Amino acid sequence: MPISEIAEFQTGKKQRLLKIFRYCSPITAMDIIEYSDAFSTFLPCRIALIEDKSGKRWLYTLNMDVLIYGGRPLSKDLYKQALELKRVMITLQKGGAKGEF
Repeated sequence: MPISEIAEFQTGKKQRLLKIFRYCSPITAMDIIEYSDAFSTFLPCRIALIEDKSGKRWLYTLNMDVLIYGGRPLSKDLYKQALELKRVMITLQKGGAKGEF
């Protein structure tokens, strides 16, 4: 259920669309937190669909480069997993923007 529908139910007021899609591979998620517990707060496997105030819809996700290049070097295996996750997230966003998913 979209977060906006939950808020609408709780407030009785119409809300703009907000839906969060989660695409975490459990193994990759666990490998990421093995690298750093801090990354648990923003595992980069979510895409938000948001309707702006004018009614236009947007897709957002975190910048994977923070995980890939923003700290101490990743292990070879985690680096490969992170690059694949980035590829999948970009593919999903591009497809979603075209209405393919």
